[in-house]
Amino acid sequence: MCKKKISELFDYGIKILDERCSDPYLDSKIDVLVLLSEALSVSKEFLFINPNFKPDLVLVEKYLSFLERRVTGEPIAYILNNKEFMSLSFYVSKDCLIPRPETEILTELAIDFCNRNNSSAFLDMCCGSGCISVSVAYYSKKTKIFASDISEKAISVAKINAKKNSVEDRIEFFCGNLFQPLPNDLKFDFIASNPPYISRCDEISSSVANFEPELALYSDDDGLEITEKIIKESVNRLNFNGVLAVEINSSKGSDVKKLFCDNGFSDVSIIKDYNGLDRIVLGACW
Repeated sequence: MCKKKISELFDYGIKILDERCSDPYLDSKIDVLVLLSEALSVSKEFLFINPNFKPDLVLVEKYLSFLERRVTGEPIAYILNNKEFMSLSFYVSKDCLIPRPETEILTELAIDFCNRNNSSAFLDMCCGSGCISVSVAYYSKKTKIFASDISEKAISVAKINAKKNSVEDRIEFFCGNLFQPLPNDLKFDFIASNPPYISRCDEISSSVANFEPELALYSDDDGLEITEKIIKESVNRLNFNGVLAVEINSSKGSDVKKLFCDNGFSDVSIIKDYNGLDRIVLGACW
């Protein structure tokens, strides 16, 4: 194979993705820019400034392998094992969900609460990659942080991210089913959870269904089973004036709000995401 210029590699990548990748979230120009930059270990600005530069063949092969994976619909975050969240860098693998912008809303609520209530005890339930708990630990220095997940592999990823962001000594991790692994006398001022909330009947994109872990996606037939358990058990796990905030399926806002109210939560509200969809339900335990 003869050496190709950056401009040629860029055009080839766009052509291949446009022709062969069916991912509905595909943005071929942006995807190629990210993959080419990562494969060559150069900045995106370098690619624009040096269109005639011919990279080494070994780097080109790396780029082509990235393209082949993207063609299958594999998300870029899994290809690069990296995703930015709350302006922090997170390692991600197929053992956990990819952190999403909507979850930043939940995380910001937690950080704001913890910073207004010094020495708060915070729990990240169903922590996955640890994106919530690591972010809270990073931005709320006085908060006691706990995180729990049923998946040992997810916990391993979360620990990597805690160390990666220099907060490994700030978070205590537990592995088990919901509250089961936590000490019975341990209570919290804020519990945040992005639990599995997709119904088996829901239609989701192939890039999610084919690559992200089922254990972190699905919750029984109606998608509410795990959320309901968290709500019911949180009542006995929150301190007075404690808050529970749960990320939800946008179609289940009123259903989840009712579960909060039925289990004794006060000031229950629904917060919408950046697209105006119901995304977070939170309530206080008086």
